[in-house]
Amino acid sequence: MNLQQAKDIPITWFYSDVLGLRGKRSANDILYSSPFRDDGQPSYSVSINKNISYDFATGESRDLVGSVQSYYKLQSVSDALRKLSALTVDSKPKNSAYYLQSVESDKNHNYKNNGKDEGKRVRISKDDNIYNEARIVEAKDLYYYPLKNYIKDIRKVNVEMAGIYLKEVHYKLANNPKTYFGLGMENMSGGYEISMYNTKEKKTFKTAIGSKDITFIKGKDDGSKIILIFEGRFDFLSLLEKEGIQRFNEDVIILNSISCYKRATDFIQTSNKYSEAHLYLDNDDEGKKTFAKIQKSLIPKEQNRAVSNKVDSGMSSIGDILKFTYGVRVVDKSDLYSGYKDLNDWWVNK
Repeated sequence: MNLQQAKDIPITWFYSDVLGLRGKRSANDILYSSPFRDDGQPSYSVSINKNISYDFATGESRDLVGSVQSYYKLQSVSDALRKLSALTVDSKPKNSAYYLQSVESDKNHNYKNNGKDEGKRVRISKDDNIYNEARIVEAKDLYYYPLKNYIKDIRKVNVEMAGIYLKEVHYKLANNPKTYFGLGMENMSGGYEISMYNTKEKKTFKTAIGSKDITFIKGKDDGSKIILIFEGRFDFLSLLEKEGIQRFNEDVIILNSISCYKRATDFIQTSNKYSEAHLYLDNDDEGKKTFAKIQKSLIPKEQNRAVSNKVDSGMSSIGDILKFTYGVRVVDKSDLYSGYKDLNDWWVNK
């Protein structure tokens, strides 16, 4: 067996059939308890679309060959391919759809995955319109000066630091020979959140290619129990700029759209790692509503009423630090940029 043949085998076959793990479906992913470590709560995700696995707790990602190599502690890729070939004799792989249908669906999961098929172009807007099919031509380091000038002059962020996280993404739409480009950040589903600045209209236009999802960025400190949640990428970059650093000690989630808040809370709950979540959301009604939704999602249902009563009576405010069964303290950090639309607006105009 060669690498190309291995890529054609659904990775879910290895975890479900070979290892006998029972998974739980969440959108187009399957969550398992990790076979590589003690995992009391399922936090090992397998993507059906990308055919790779991702460990929420450690930040490690594996394809099928890497999974076989790690599980059996093999020395080389060649050893893993030989082992994989032997495993397929004993257990014939089925197609991906079989494994997706064979696991229990997460009935509480209401995250709306707009980009149902890879290669779809989705505009980030309230009506979530799906546009033409798109194909990424190239995702490369920042080069085009209008993009760099937008980062430096409009967003007031250091270009070299932004280049650690952003790519210059070139893409084409179906039945259109023209190549478009914009600033892209990859999300957890392998899609790209893309923004472009129209100098004439002085407006930023946002799109997404592939599945809409959150972006996860691992922090420097593996032992940190805090996770930072930003509404947008430039909020994240602005706080880095303020702190004069290029990477946070804490893990980071960028929502990319407030409609992805449930994906973030699912991530936090399944990782079973964090004791605090610091939220940097927009200072508008939608931002406040999203904060309340995230806070409510991290509180067991039986305690929601008690919390609501405390807020209504004035005993507790929406920004209070709360700690419940999940062990997560939800903290509103918007006081930092009070009076401004969002964190980047504060950074640009302070």
